[in-house]
Amino acid sequence: MDRRQVSSDEVRRILSDHDRWMQTNHESGRQADFTNCDLRGFDFCSSNEIHPFHSMIFRGADLSGVSMEKLHFKDCDFTNVKMDRAAILKVCFENCDFSKAIMSLSRIRDRIVNLSEIHFMEQALIMLTL
Repeated sequence: MDRRQVSSDEVRRILSDHDRWMQTNHESGRQADFTNCDLRGFDFCSSNEIHPFHSMIFRGADLSGVSMEKLHFKDCDFTNVKMDRAAILKVCFENCDFSKAIMSLSRIRDRIVNLSEIHFMEQALIMLTL
């Protein structure tokens, strides 16, 4: 599958548009949609308090090697995501869909995950090193 290449500047613009979309109750800005994007190695770390990533779409994206720290994913779609060797620290996944996701050899520490709120509608391959 060919994934769309996105620059760091484009990712930041998409995240900024999404923040505006959330703050204006969907009247301005745009929902973040990273469907089939190549986000390998991107740094999603938040330097201060927990940053909300709500209602975002990552369907089919390649998140291999990403760094995620101090994030709260809520109602996000991670269907068919590839997340190999990701570094995940102090991240909450609430009511997120990981159907058919592949997360091999990812490091997850200090996670806040309520497995009852994560949807594994179809089999997902998850091999984690904690």
